[in-house]
Amino acid sequence: MSMDRLVALHANLLFTILAVLGVLAIWGLAGAWRARLPGNLYLSCLAIGELLLVSEALIGVALFVAGLRPARPELHIVYAVVAVAALPVAHRYVRDRPPRQRWLTYALTCVFLCAVVLRGVETGSAEALMG
Repeated sequence: MSMDRLVALHANLLFTILAVLGVLAIWGLAGAWRARLPGNLYLSCLAIGELLLVSEALIGVALFVAGLRPARPELHIVYAVVAVAALPVAHRYVRDRPPRQRWLTYALTCVFLCAVVLRGVETGSAEALMG
């Protein structure tokens, strides 16, 4: 895969991530309303969101190793680490919590991740890449 295509994939994957996390946030708020435990489908979708975030980070590492640097690499890296770590931390936190608190934690984590992803774009957009 050419470097230009990898840069485009890294830049465009964020729309999929934002869509998935947005749906999971709304779904989490609706689930909190019902106050039942999150089901396997929701947890699987959270795992898909995590895989998307990890994929985005790995593409970023490949670009970094290839010599492409975001305008503010230190912040971009911090946002990537936070994005990849947030859902596993939330999952660990809610293990023994009541159903409503689980749903709300997942929903708010997804909203937080949307903000982190958007901030990451500001620190390392395709236009800001420096070779």
